[in-house]
Amino acid sequence: MMQWLFNEIIISKAFVIVVLVIMVSVIAYAIYKVHETSSVMKKLKDMLDHAANGTFNASEYNESLFSSVENQFSKYIASSERGRIIVEEERNRIKALISDISHQTKTPLANLQLYSQLISEQLQESGQSEQLEAIRAVQNQTHKLNFLIDMLIKLSRLEAGIIKLSPCIADVMPLLSELKLIYEPIAETKGIALSIIPTEDKAIFDKKWTLEALGNVVDNAIKYTPAGGRIMISVAAFELFIAINVTDDGMGVDEAEHANIFTRFYRSMDAASVDGLGIGLFLTRQILSEQNGYIKLKSSKGNGATFSIYLPKI
Repeated sequence: MMQWLFNEIIISKAFVIVVLVIMVSVIAYAIYKVHETSSVMKKLKDMLDHAANGTFNASEYNESLFSSVENQFSKYIASSERGRIIVEEERNRIKALISDISHQTKTPLANLQLYSQLISEQLQESGQSEQLEAIRAVQNQTHKLNFLIDMLIKLSRLEAGIIKLSPCIADVMPLLSELKLIYEPIAETKGIALSIIPTEDKAIFDKKWTLEALGNVVDNAIKYTPAGGRIMISVAAFELFIAINVTDDGMGVDEAEHANIFTRFYRSMDAASVDGLGIGLFLTRQILSEQNGYIKLKSSKGNGATFSIYLPKI
């Protein structure tokens, strides 16, 4: 009996020892897997950090150090890095091309403007009215060409990411005051009243480029508003945005054309008699998009128009 009991105790102890060994082995394996996973995640994080910083080097990672999945991930990041380098090189080529175009066209256009002005003065002194009219047409077309090239260069720089806007929190009123200072004399020569409703609102915007965007809208309003008309600029505050509204009582825009009015080089058939290139509103939309803003139009044919420029609020 005692022998049997002794055997049972020995068996029980052996069983407990086996169970403890198994448990220790399981725990040790779990700790090893956690450590292995942690190591892999850290290496993957390092890979992503290097990729984000532009310092990724695929030669630092190989199959002996990583699993197959990690190796494939390494190849993917290396491919992405090559793509980033190609894009950056292409952007630099575009930048150089735009710079060349700007430089190469500046001097010929300046000479055209200078010589046409000299010829105009000589013809005016000699009273040759027919030739004077022709040279003034040349001056007008030269001015248009100069304006077009300038706008296209700005647009190309924006689209290529060469120009970087720097939006910051600022009062809206100084922006509107500067806008009025520039465009009120132009409006007055056409007999149009330009007024601004004062505001104390603030928004997030790049002053230089937002002034350019607003200027394109106001310039259009002056072009398409008849003598004796009015243009009013006001500000409305919403939860997330500030809206700068430019309202005129001009010819208006047919609702069927609203979807096209902000596209490149689009001009309404109703506006054929008014000088324009159809690029100003497209540039305005690009400028606003670069600073998380947008533009909307509310108008109908013959009933004026309101262009609303939305800028992010504080």
